[in-house]
This record gives sequence, structure tokens and C-alpha cells, in this order.
Amino acid sequence: SISKEKMPAIAEEYLNKMGFGNNAYFIFRHLDTGHCHIMALRNRLDSTVVSDSNYYQRSDRIAKELEVKYGMEQVNSSQESQVKAPNKDDEIEISLRTGNSETIRF
Repeated sequence: SISKEKMPAIAEEYLNKMGFGNNAYFIFRHLDTGHCHIMALRNRLDSTVVSDSNYYQRSDRIAKELEVKYGMEQVNSSQESQVKAPNKDDEIEISLRTGNSETIRF
């Protein structure tokens, strides 16, 4: 359980390590689960762009570092996870099968 004061500091540390330190971003936290989401623009305020090369690997590595550093629950990386988020093909298949087009997110 991370305090409401500490969560933004950890999220900002993640953003800086990912190269988003000079970008517009938004952090929001789920109060029921305690985790947060970060939305950041790749275009920096100085008009340069954050590289997306090896983004998932860098993100997983940095997230693991922060989990250890701040004593947070250590979760599997996206590569190690048994449960995968549906991709667009999965969502289209579900939509066709159920007749519910509201499940498709673009």
C-alpha cells in the first residue's frame, strides 16, 4: 500500500527513467486496487520525440526495479504473464461471436 503522496513520486520516477521527464502526462490511480495508470505523450515539450524502441522490455525492467526499491508487490512481466490482454483480433472474434460490438476498443 503506497500513500497518495508517494504514488505520484514513484510514477514520476518511472516516467523519468523511461525518457518521459519532459513530456505532458497524466497519472490516475484506482482507489480500490491501489495501482495506477500513466498516460504520456511521446512528443516532448521541446518538440523531440521519446523513442519507442524496446519499449515493453524497458518498461518491464524499470517497473521491476521500482517494485523492489519501494517494496511493492512484484508482478510478472508482460512476457511472463499467463493471462494476456485481448488484442484487436481477439476483440473482433468475441464481438462476432457474441453480437456485442461494444467490446471492440480502438
